[in-house]
Amino acid sequence: MLNIQDFVQTQMAVMKTIVENGDFPIPVAFAIDKDENLTIMGLDSEFLRDDETKDELEKLLLDTAEKNLCVVFIAIAWTKRADGRKYTSLKNDPDRKECIVAQILLPGGKAQGAIWHFDRDNNGKAVFKSQLSFTDKVKEVQGRFRNKGELAHA
Repeated sequence: MLNIQDFVQTQMAVMKTIVENGDFPIPVAFAIDKDENLTIMGLDSEFLRDDETKDELEKLLLDTAEKNLCVVFIAIAWTKRADGRKYTSLKNDPDRKECIVAQILLPGGKAQGAIWHFDRDNNGKAVFKSQLSFTDKVKEVQGRFRNKGELAHA
């Protein structure tokens, strides 16, 4: 039986290696059906260029999750501290952090998340200091794909 967290951890480790080697990995989604068959969807960065295309991708992945055991979406992202400060964009937030983030989308609009923060040294090389962490707490699931009715638009 497939352990989703082990699968996500392995895929995020692949992303980590790509980032540590100085490359920028494409966003990727994995659809896992009820028989544990895997469909891999490499996503062009055009899917993430603006809110409209992010909304389209969100709908596609949530619809796909409804027909499968789950969909796992993994990408490089920025996160910020949840201290209530408002910025018009994460690009303007001096406290933003880069990370590899995974969204585990389940039928019924439920989601789990995994996040792996990293910093950059003076040469721009990624430095991973923290450990990969998983959560199913709604407030901690980063990104657009929170539990149904509470979709975040980061």
